[in-house]
Amino acid sequence: MKLRELAVKASEAQTRALQSQINPHFFFNTLNTISALIEDDPLAARQMIGRLSDLFRYTLGCTHADAVTLGEEVQFVRDYLSIERARFRSRLHVELPEGHLPNVRIPGLVLQPLVENAIKHGIAPLIDGGSVRVQVQPSSAGFRISVRNTADDHALPEPSAMFRPGHALDNVRARLRIFTGEAEPLRINRGTGWVEFSFEAQATT
Repeated sequence: MKLRELAVKASEAQTRALQSQINPHFFFNTLNTISALIEDDPLAARQMIGRLSDLFRYTLGCTHADAVTLGEEVQFVRDYLSIERARFRSRLHVELPEGHLPNVRIPGLVLQPLVENAIKHGIAPLIDGGSVRVQVQPSSAGFRISVRNTADDHALPEPSAMFRPGHALDNVRARLRIFTGEAEPLRINRGTGWVEFSFEAQATT
C-alpha cells in the first residue's frame, strides 16, 4: 500500500511538473500573437490583451486540477481562437463542437496545444490559410477527441520531429500517458492535404 501511495504521488508530481511547463509556453506564444496585431490592428490588440487575463487564469487553474471537463477545455479553445482569428482573419476557418458535450474529463490544456500546433505548423505556412476542425465522436473506448487541420503534404515533419523533448506535443503526449495509462495515447493520422491528432477519453458518471 505504501508503494502504491508513493507511485500515485510520483505520478501526481510528474503531472504537475508537465502542466507547469505548458503555462509559460502558452503565455509567451499568445503574447507573440498579440504583438503581431499591434501594427496592423491596434484596437484588436488592446482587446486581446484584456482577454488574455481570462485565458491565463484558466491555465493557472489547470495546474492545480487533476482534470477538467471537456466543455471547459473546448470553451478555452474557443476563447483562444478568438485571438488567432483576429490575427489570421479569413485565412483561418474553424469548426468546433456545438451544443451539449458528453460528460468527459481530460487533463487541462491538452486540446489547446493541439489546436495551436495545427495553426502554427499547418495553417500559418499556407498562403491561403486553411481550416482547423475539433471533433468529439463516440468510440468503443468512450469518446474520440480529434484535431484535424489543413497541411502542406511536403512540409509535414516525421512524428519523431513532432515529439521533441520539451515541446508542447511531447508534453501533451506525456500527460495523456499518465492520465490514460496507454503507451501511445496520442495518435496521428495523415491524408492528402491534412493531418489529424486524436486521443480517447472515457465518459464519467
